[in-house]
Amino acid sequence: MTVYGRDAKGNETHNEWTGYFDGKAYPVRGAEEEDARAYTMVSDNTLNFQSIKNGKAMLRGQVVIAPDGNSRTVTTWRTVWYRHHQRTIKNVAYYDRA
Repeated sequence: MTVYGRDAKGNETHNEWTGYFDGKAYPVRGAEEEDARAYTMVSDNTLNFQSIKNGKAMLRGQVVIAPDGNSRTVTTWRTVWYRHHQRTIKNVAYYDRA
C-alpha cells in the first residue's frame, strides 16, 4: 500500500506498507506517527486496521466498501489526552468514484 497526501501544514506526505491482512503488525516506511500497521479482514467488504507506534495502537479503524464497489466509508478512532482526560475522537470519511 502506498499513500500520498498532505499534512496539517500542507506539506506532502508519503508512506509505504507491505503486509498481510492477518491481524499482525508489519512495518511502515515514511510515517512519523506510526511504525507499523495491522489489518484484519472481517468480510468480503470490510476490514479493520490499527496504526501502531512503539508497540502501542495509536489509531484504529474500519474500511467498508459498498456492495457495488463504487464507494467506501473509512471510520477511525483515536484516543488523545485533553485537559488531563482521555478523549476518543471519531472520524468518518466517505469516498466515491466520481
